Amino acid sequence: MSAAVLLQWASAIGGIGAVGTAVALPLTLRRMRAEVRKAETESDKVEAEVAQVLSSTALALLAPARAEIEELERRLRLATDRATALEAEVQTLRGQVTAMSREITGLREENTALRSHH
Repeated sequence: MSAAVLLQWASAIGGIGAVGTAVALPLTLRRMRAEVRKAETESDKVEAEVAQVLSSTALALLAPARAEIEELERRLRLATDRATALEAEVQTLRGQVTAMSREITGLREENTALRSHH
C-alpha cells in the first residue's frame, strides 16, 4: 500500500470518528442534562428535608419556652387579680379612714363644745 492510500484510509477513519462524535455528542449532552436535573431534584429534596428538620428542631427548642411563657402568663393573671382585689380593699379602707376622720372631727367638736360649757 502506498502512502497516499494509507492517508486516504486514515482520513476516512478520522472522518468516521468525527461523524461518530457529532452523533454521540447530542446524546451525551441529553444524558448529562438528565443527570443534572436528577441531581437538582435530589438537592431540592435534601433542602426540603433539612428545612423540615430545622423547623422541627426549632419547635422542640421553643416548647420549654412556650411552657414557661404560659406559666408566666398564668402567674401574671393571678397577680393582676390579686392587685385588683387589693385595690378594692384599699378603696374600702380609704372610705373607712375618711368616715373615721369625720367621726373624730365630730367628736372633737363635741368635746370642745362640752368643755366650753363648764
